[in-house]
Amino acid sequence: FFRQPNTPKIVVATPGRLKDHLSSSPDIKERFQALDLLNLDEADRLLEQRFKAEIDQIQAHLPSPSQHPRQTLFFSATVPQRVIDLCKQLLAPGYRTINTVSEDDVDTHSRIPQFSILASVEDQLSATLALIEKLCAECPVKAVLFFPTARGTAIAHDVFTHLAPLSRGVLGPIE
Repeated sequence: FFRQPNTPKIVVATPGRLKDHLSSSPDIKERFQALDLLNLDEADRLLEQRFKAEIDQIQAHLPSPSQHPRQTLFFSATVPQRVIDLCKQLLAPGYRTINTVSEDDVDTHSRIPQFSILASVEDQLSATLALIEKLCAECPVKAVLFFPTARGTAIAHDVFTHLAPLSRGVLGPIE
């Protein structure tokens, strides 16, 4: 979030892409001097995927919190030591940790069926549709589908949107 007029209100980016923009454009770097909120979602995954150097470089482009106070948020499914270390580096002293999962909760993957479809690119959509139809025959289904690329996701959206009226209610709303 930015306070300056005529600047983006929200920027969503991968660490590598954001670092590239901040490194190559003085205009963008200048706009980030008014940053009010920095949110690192999936912090554990970012570190697992070795984005620590990019996060450090992004941090170097931002004003220190003493120059321009901002709120920094981390969201993480797990909190390994490297996430704790990153919190100590980027968050203000006295930061709070909020755990929304109790010790007694059963892991989501233990109680919700998950499926992977390993198929050629040509067969991915038909295999996915076959799985959805099979599951829907047993009970109502809510599904989240992940595809390897944004283009593949867009194609799947278009295909399933066009198939929904033909599927006799098997496919519900496509969002």
